[in-house]
Order: sequence, then structure tokens, then C-alpha cells
Amino acid sequence: RKSRVEKAIEKVGLEENTKTDVSKLSGGQRQRAVIAKALASNAEFIVLDEPLVGIDKETRNSLLKLLDDLCHDEDKTILMISHDITAMRQTAHRIIYLEEGIRFDGPSSSFPDFSLLAEIRGIVQVHDVPKEIIPKEEE
Repeated sequence: RKSRVEKAIEKVGLEENTKTDVSKLSGGQRQRAVIAKALASNAEFIVLDEPLVGIDKETRNSLLKLLDDLCHDEDKTILMISHDITAMRQTAHRIIYLEEGIRFDGPSSSFPDFSLLAEIRGIVQVHDVPKEIIPKEEE
């Protein structure tokens, strides 16, 4: 019978790395090790700070799938701090966008597109927009 630690290692896909020093793991493997530790301790709530930084596309997608599975199959709550707005819009159930306070709190499907986000943040257009792109005002 497998221990909770063995099950957690298997769940995150690190069976081949059980004897590897954590400092020798890749960025994605380190994130999986953190998740395995949380699973082994039977945590219901997992906090991840910038887990997508420094990992390749394939690893990122695999990690996001793992987190989604943990949410749905294991009933875990995941709080992910991230600057990767695109990934969050595609994968998160709820987004709380902070910038000098809460600017958005709701389902990811309602998160503003980039032009509206720029407006919310007070970012103005600095490049000249070609005249053919500028909508004509109604007369």
C-alpha cells in the first residue's frame, strides 16, 4: 500500500526524481515538488507564487492541467499569484486583479480584454494610430 508521500509524488509525475536533490530539479519539477509536498500533507488550499515563470510552454501547459485536475478531481483550492494574464484568463475559474487595490474580481470569462485592461490601468495610447484604423465619428 502506497504512502501519502508516494501517492503525491506519483500524482505530480516525479517518480523518476525521488533521489534527486531539489536544487538539481528544473523549474517545472520544483513547482511539482512543492505541489507534492502540499498533497502529502493533505492540504486543501495550495498557494503558488509565480509558478509559470522560467518554464517552457509544454511544462507550463502540463502544470496548468495538473492544477486543474487537482481542483476538479481532488477538490483542492489553488491560489496562484501570476503576472501571466493570458494563462490566467485561459485556466483560472476566478481572477482577482490587484493594482493599488482590487481592480477586478470575477470569473475569468468576464476578465477584460487587453484594451479595456489598459483603460482600467490608466494606460494611454502612445503610438500614432493609422487614420484608416481610427473609427469615424458619427455625424
